[in-house]
Amino acid sequence: MGRKSLAETRINEILDAFEDCIIKNGIDYCSLEQIAVHANMKRSIIRHYIGNKDEVLNAMVSRFISNYQAEMKLGILLLKKEKLITELLKNIFKTGSSQSDDIIIAALWAKQGHNADIKKLLQSFYTELEKLFAEALSYSYPKASKTKVDKVAYILLCLMDSHSSMLALDLKTAKTNTLFQLAQQIVEGLNE
Repeated sequence: MGRKSLAETRINEILDAFEDCIIKNGIDYCSLEQIAVHANMKRSIIRHYIGNKDEVLNAMVSRFISNYQAEMKLGILLLKKEKLITELLKNIFKTGSSQSDDIIIAALWAKQGHNADIKKLLQSFYTELEKLFAEALSYSYPKASKTKVDKVAYILLCLMDSHSSMLALDLKTAKTNTLFQLAQQIVEGLNE
């Protein structure tokens, strides 16, 4: 396997620095200059490898969503058949881990109203997550109708997003177990 190209390395450094800047300062306070400071490079290098702030933002969103979806797909593939849904729900309603992803998603939600590209990427992101949930549910509940599976997948997606928002605000993390149990009950409804 060959070495990564300098361009690929630099782009990843820039995007990592941008994510770090969002987490520490918020998306509205991340100028190219601040990203350059976080990346320990000159602003002209950012412009050379990616472009202006909007192009950096779009590249970061694309990479973030792609990585998140790949992790979710891999997790579903690796789970044991009989524990697929339980483990999926544990992953959806986890607490205590880094909230970096939640902070970045919240920042993207805030920007999507003013940026059509981010809105399209978020739409694709949530659509793909919903499909992944539906696939896992269909696999675990083969007798359930597609309509029921799709409804439950959408409910799980909404619960996941709302739960992440509450965790980002440090609200009611003690209620996570209750939400997990509710999600299990909703999923078990597919047996009916």
